[in-house]
Amino acid sequence: MPKSPKARKESSKREREEGRMSEEGLNPFRKSSRTERSPSRGEERNQSKEIEEKIETVLREIKEDMAGIVEESRARRKELAAAREKEGEKEREDMLKSSEVKKESSKREREEEREDHQIEAKKKIKARKWIRK
Repeated sequence: MPKSPKARKESSKREREEGRMSEEGLNPFRKSSRTERSPSRGEERNQSKEIEEKIETVLREIKEDMAGIVEESRARRKELAAAREKEGEKEREDMLKSSEVKKESSKREREEEREDHQIEAKKKIKARKWIRK
């Protein structure tokens, strides 16, 4: 259905107002060709190259950081293994010392028991000699 001249006038008036609003930044859905232009192909290539370079730089930094983390992890694992080994050696030494102490204490006890038995035997011998007299 064809528009009447009055309806056309109002429609074009509304479009002009929308255009002005978009130029002022009031209408986010309408864009004016005067206020915003699309980048040329050369500019697009340059922008994409810049973005790719930034991405490569970030990736390189991430890889370097990861390598540093891996090295730190290896060093800490070695330190932990050394500490565990040292702890194990200390435990072995402690066990040996404690077993040596036990051996010596049991040896002393046996010697003391022998001495006690010898003293007892001597007393018995003296007592028998005394009784015989």
